[in-house]
Amino acid sequence: MNNQTQEAVELCMFKLNEGTDTSDFEASNKEVDAWINQQEGFKYRSLSQKEDGSWIDIVYWDSMVAAQKAGDSFMSVLGTSKFMALIDQESVCMNHSAVKYEALAEYLKA
Repeated sequence: MNNQTQEAVELCMFKLNEGTDTSDFEASNKEVDAWINQQEGFKYRSLSQKEDGSWIDIVYWDSMVAAQKAGDSFMSVLGTSKFMALIDQESVCMNHSAVKYEALAEYLKA
């Protein structure tokens, strides 16, 4: 299996624009969820906030190809969304990587 066909993880770290209401940002994720659920290869997304106020958005994809395809269309579809308007674009750090190992909770293996 090569890196293009392996399961992939998208990791995006960022801060919100100064003065952004966290609840507004959380609500704006409905736009992203509606879009991402239509993307081929989408598996799972989580969004967490660190103690320093920065955010971590993690998305699992069936393959690197699916992750890159979604990444290519994200800005054209959601580039002007409220979600994107609330993010400090200078703070964004995003990358994709191939999953090399995973472990599931016992109850998920059944």
